[in-house]
This record gives sequence, C-alpha cells and structure tokens, in this order.
Amino acid sequence: MKSEFYKTTSSEDCLTFRFESISEKKTIKKIITFVRISDSIDLYNLAFGDLKADDTTDDLSVSNNADLEKVIATVLQSIVLFFKAYPKALLYIKGSTPARTRLYRIVIDQALGEYQKGFEIFGMLDTEIEFFGRNRPYTAFVVKLNNKIDIPL
Repeated sequence: MKSEFYKTTSSEDCLTFRFESISEKKTIKKIITFVRISDSIDLYNLAFGDLKADDTTDDLSVSNNADLEKVIATVLQSIVLFFKAYPKALLYIKGSTPARTRLYRIVIDQALGEYQKGFEIFGMLDTEIEFFGRNRPYTAFVVKLNNKIDIPL
C-alpha cells in the first residue's frame, strides 16, 4: 500500500494526527487519535473520523470525497509514527460499524505483504484471537510492533 498520503499535523505525544481530505468539491478535516484503554497493559484504541466544529470526532460520517486510498494511506502512516513513539504498545482497531470493520479487514489484507515484517497482526472473532488470516470475519484487530525488524516508512 505504498500510496500517496496526506500531510498530517501531529500532537507532541504522537497520539493525535490531523489532516485534510481534499477533493474538487470539498475539504474535510479529519482526525486520528490513539487512546489508551487499559491501565494493566499498554493497549491503545485507534479512533478515526471527521473532525467536527466542537473538536470531537464523527466516526460515522461518510465523506465520499473520492480519496479513500489516500485517506487510508494517511491512517497507515499515522500508525507507523505512533509505533515509532510507542514501540511496546498494542493497538486495538475496530470499525464504528460492521461495514467499516470489514473495510479495515480488506485494507489489512491488501497491506499485509508490505507491513507483515514490521508488525504482528491479530484478528479477533468475538473473544477469540488468532494471527490474522485472509478472508476471516473478524470483529476487531490487534496490532503490535515486531521489535526484531525496522518498520517501513
């Protein structure tokens, strides 16, 4: 998935990334956040969506801005930067809807060859977890850095 991506503005702690999705018709402010969700382990949730005027995230909007590949590449780039800052973290990824979780599965499936050396990717089937396998109906994903190999940038 070596696609062109949008330039992001990152918070100092690399937990928030902002960018603009740009088409001929409109510009949409987007936000990617990594939120720690466990006190006992270094587990973060990936949240992504449109940035609303009140500085909150709308993870249900459908932009239809004709730049999905570039937006997904931007999210992947932010994950790489997040792991550079938090190399021991685990990242939990689940779509806000079943359709979005399925989209994430497709994206992971397509990017697997490029990223599998740098990351360990697991799929969740309700409460069961396994190494990511193609065409499985996962409900969520967990990603961890493979600390033995440098991650691609």
